[in-house]
This record gives sequence, structure tokens and C-alpha cells, in this order.
Amino acid sequence: MSVKTKALSKVASLKKNPYLLVATISVTAGLAIFGGIKTYRFIKSKSAQKDAEKDKAKIQEQAREQVLERRITDSDAKVYAKDLLDAMDGFGTDESKIKEIILDNNPSATDLQAIVDAFGTPEYGTFGKPMWGNGTPLNLIEWIKKEVDTSTSLYESLKTKFQTSGYTF
Repeated sequence: MSVKTKALSKVASLKKNPYLLVATISVTAGLAIFGGIKTYRFIKSKSAQKDAEKDKAKIQEQAREQVLERRITDSDAKVYAKDLLDAMDGFGTDESKIKEIILDNNPSATDLQAIVDAFGTPEYGTFGKPMWGNGTPLNLIEWIKKEVDTSTSLYESLKTKFQTSGYTF
């Protein structure tokens, strides 16, 4: 029996049994949808990866152009440090606030040093500052590593910003 004849006989048997026809169409549609979702996720992850690479290149370029001149005062650094602690304390993390302070404001390396110094080493518990008892004293970078999802472009951008400012991340 030729391939064409086999295919025609399958089509004829599907026409005779409507349940088999519906099942075949459902399985085919399910496979198409599954394939579409996998393709979408693949494209989206590649897009996020490209965005992260662009952000990294932008941060590195800004770091090369930055002067080491300090642009913020000690009181500004304390406000930024408090805002960062508030963004990471408690349930959830305000990643937009972290991004705004460290990436969007584009502090120079000396500004970032002032912010890190002002942040100090507050104790870290399960959800930010410990609710009772003692936590572990951590610096700003260690808090960020605990609070920001490592699979995001924000984490990669923060890592690049700190590394280009001379920190080990």
C-alpha cells in the first residue's frame, strides 16, 4: 500500500468515527499551541537577554564617561541608603526603587561608595530586617544579592554597575 493510499484510508476512518476526528483535531491543536508557547518563551528569553546586554553596554559606557568627582552630598547618600533599605525590607522588594537609585540616577563610583558607606551593614533576617532576634549583618551588595532575583536583567545591570565602580559582586 502506498503512502497516499494509507493517508486516504486514515481520513476515511476519521470521517466514520467523529470522536476519533475530534480527538485527532484536539491533539493536533494542543501540540500547535504547546509549540507556540515554547517558541514564544524562547523568543522572549532571547529578547530579555539582548536587553540585558544593551543595559550592560550602556552602563559600561556611562562608567567610562563618568568623572570620579562626587556629585552627591553625605546627606543625599544617607537618604539613598535609607530608601534602598526601605525598598528591600519586609515582604517583597521594590525593584523599581533600587533601579531608580542605582541605575537611573547613575551615581559615579565615588557617589556609589558614599551610598554603600551610608548603608552600612544592617542586620538581615528572613524578610529584610529581622522581626525578632539577631540577623546577619550584610552590606548593600549582599542585601541586593538576597533580594533581587538573579535571573533578571535588573540583577545583571546592578552587577555590572557595581563591578564597573570597582566592587566585587
